[in-house]
Parts: sequence; C-alpha cells; structure tokens
Amino acid sequence: MKRYLIDANIFITAKNTFYQFGFAQCFWDLLLELHKKGIVYSIKAVKDELLAQSDELKEWVKNVPDSFFEDHFESVDSYAKLMIYGQDLVNTKKVMQKAFDDFAEEKNADAWIIAHAMEHGYTLVTQEKFNPDAKKRIMIPNVAIAHHVETITLFEFMEKCAGHNFSIK
Repeated sequence: MKRYLIDANIFITAKNTFYQFGFAQCFWDLLLELHKKGIVYSIKAVKDELLAQSDELKEWVKNVPDSFFEDHFESVDSYAKLMIYGQDLVNTKKVMQKAFDDFAEEKNADAWIIAHAMEHGYTLVTQEKFNPDAKKRIMIPNVAIAHHVETITLFEFMEKCAGHNFSIK
C-alpha cells in the first residue's frame, strides 16, 4: 500500500483555496480517514509550522490524532545526507548559500520531510514543482528526485486516493 507524507503547503493551499473549512469539511475528514487506514501522515516539523498560524487550520491541527504527525527526528541519518547534498549544491554553484542556509534551518520542515520520506518510503505530496534552474531556493522536488523520493501535487494525490464525494478510493 502506498503511503503519503503531506507538506505544509498542501494544508495551507487547501485551507486558502479549494478546500476551505467553511464549505469543504469533507476534504479534511478524508485526510483523517486516510490516516486511520495508515495511508496519510505528515511530520511534527510541519505541525510546528502550521501551529505558528492563527486560523482554522491551527485548530484542525490541534485536534488531529498525535499519530498523524510523525517524529521527524527519527530520520536524522537521512537528514544528515541531505545536508551534505545541499552543501554540495552550494560548492558546485547550483544554488546560492542563502538557499542552503534556509534549507538547513532546523525549524524548516523541507529537509526533514524529504528525509522522513527517504527513511520510510513515503510519496511526498507538495505544491512545489521540480525546477532545475532554481538557485535562490532549494526545491523539495529537486532534492526528492535526486534521492529517489516520488513527489506528487495535491490534485494528483486526490485523483489517486479520493472517490466521488470525497470517499476513499
């Protein structure tokens, strides 16, 4: 069974656009149902980013089961590999030092979520797109692809997992 790890930007984009709490509660319920079936997770670093907001999403995050957000520190070995990889990107002038510094910031969930996907065989769900020319920011799909981690968008995820009326496929 394929398992998915959800990036913070998925939650934020969903809340702000197509799946607002006021009219699309079924989307949020679907995420919880998929979690109960062992299909959907995120990491605590993402939870921390979401809890820093003051909105309906923060309230939703506070009420999901603790098991929804896995401990990203369990993936420290893969995280260390990503830090070496990121520094190599700087050394070979593929990204700017500031891009690596942001990526390496411990509170930034990006490197942690990739590392966790590497360690546990997850597919990453993110709104970020592969961009080999990005120099000012290390993009999740760029690093994920280099480390054999699949990435998909929210709509690709929904196509794979959601049936009619937001039921589980």
